[in-house]
Amino acid sequence: MISMDDVAVEAGVSHGTVSHALNHPDRVSKNSLRKVQEAVDRLGFVRNESARHLRSGTSSTLGLVLFDTWDPFFTEMTKGFEDVAIANGRNVVVANSALSVNREAANLTSFEQRRLEGILIIPQSSETLPKLEQIRRRGTSCVLLDHPSGGFNLPSVSVDNVEGGAVAGRHLIELGCRRILFVGNATLFTHSKDRLEGLLSITDPAGIDVQIFTVAHLDFDRGHDAGAYIASLAPENRPDAVFCSNDMLALGLMQIFARAGIAMPADVAVIGYDDIGLAGQVATPLSTVRQPAYDIGKSAGEVLLRDIESGRSAETEHIVYTPWLVARESTTGAKRAIDGVGQTADVRAAALTGSSAELSPKQLAPSPPRPAPLGAK
Repeated sequence: MISMDDVAVEAGVSHGTVSHALNHPDRVSKNSLRKVQEAVDRLGFVRNESARHLRSGTSSTLGLVLFDTWDPFFTEMTKGFEDVAIANGRNVVVANSALSVNREAANLTSFEQRRLEGILIIPQSSETLPKLEQIRRRGTSCVLLDHPSGGFNLPSVSVDNVEGGAVAGRHLIELGCRRILFVGNATLFTHSKDRLEGLLSITDPAGIDVQIFTVAHLDFDRGHDAGAYIASLAPENRPDAVFCSNDMLALGLMQIFARAGIAMPADVAVIGYDDIGLAGQVATPLSTVRQPAYDIGKSAGEVLLRDIESGRSAETEHIVYTPWLVARESTTGAKRAIDGVGQTADVRAAALTGSSAELSPKQLAPSPPRPAPLGAK
């Protein structure tokens, strides 16, 4: 293996000059820099980043810990994070905790042992926060994604999911829905709990009946389960609207509806959450609550880099995004919807032209306690 000493001999310069040329090119003359570069090219020298990181005590790598990777929302969010990291000379390593607390702990330990500069994480639960605060105190910056800091000294970038749930509930009530089924898991997933809380903050004061169908995961297959459950009910016992905790659930449910001949929204209206790319491309375009995945990932990367550059001494940042409604045919059909400033939008016409009506959320009423699930799957 070619070493820096070999490069120094080939270039006719000292070992120190080679080191400066590779790490601090502004400290060497243009002539010496040229000699070193030519020697590197001739010998095919590849620098040993691991050794350099061992000497400096840190690396130029950022870690991203996802609680799972099944949702396309995470793909877009990761792209925003990676773009910021790469633009600032960093690499990104992604770890999947696969809904396992033990695997999440192992990922965090591995990242800290490898001396990563910083970690961006969507934690499994609030129980992870004390460990993250300890890691940050020991010198590795940590930023929470889509999770509140809960009083811990941890920067965060999140979405107001309570408001997002309220946006969905308000939309369904405005369309005349009186029996709403929520599909999600308010016990396992914090964001699902918050979206249910927001829904109830709107439906409870209006006297709207909300049932809960609990699923183990928020994926396409569990959407199938929820759709099959609804299809098994007598038509008069079905909900007139379903609010799914994310778009993947909604798309799985809608596939079963299509097979069972359940019309949307004539028989049952369906709304999701996230606004993934596929949401507007299916046969019955899906109404959803949009959260800007790319921008969230980008902002989180910027917050993490600022925390690193300040040596974790700057004021802890907390950025909260407000989601908004994208109304499509799965809830509106040919009806007209009203946006947050009182303007009408012909959603059917918007759908036919390949667009959608984006409706702004209004102010939330205080959120009541969430009820216990009435059904489980």
